[in-house]
Amino acid sequence: EDSEYILGANMRLPLRVYAYRTDGTRTQITDDVVFELTTNSIATIQEGNLDPGLITPLRQGTVTVNAFDQERNLRTSSSLGPATIRVQGYLQNLVINPLSVRIGDSRNARVYGELSTGAFTNDMRRIVDWQTFDATIATVTNTAGNPGEISGIRAGTTTIVATDPFTGISSSGVNNVIVRPPV
Repeated sequence: EDSEYILGANMRLPLRVYAYRTDGTRTQITDDVVFELTTNSIATIQEGNLDPGLITPLRQGTVTVNAFDQERNLRTSSSLGPATIRVQGYLQNLVINPLSVRIGDSRNARVYGELSTGAFTNDMRRIVDWQTFDATIATVTNTAGNPGEISGIRAGTTTIVATDPFTGISSSGVNNVIVRPPV
């Protein structure tokens, strides 16, 4: 999904692999691939059906990863290229991009980890637990299919919070969702 994954040594982050069909659409095949890392001392990546693609850091550093689909004989390095995993610093805070949504509409929230080095992680919306302060203004989903989907219920401002279940770190921003009436 991304050519570079940045994460802290105290967290986990999902890596996703997609295959493109002949008609240009794409399909997630993360649970079908074998991951090939240039070294196993920086991070590991879960394979198979239980949390496929989950990156677990072992120490700080950089590693290159290829994905290989044995069934279809596809390799990321042959198409879009390998991905880079950078483990640096430690997760200190979660930052949610403020967003606005109209009543009756939905948008996906984005949340990034702020690391002790000042760098930011990739979007963590798939692994955090979401919560809204006022569900009468906006709701947020925790479903596997579309986590972090914000739906506008009535006009107003509310706060959504993301919590990393691995570290327990939560976002600290307030009033980060504005629901506007329809045009």
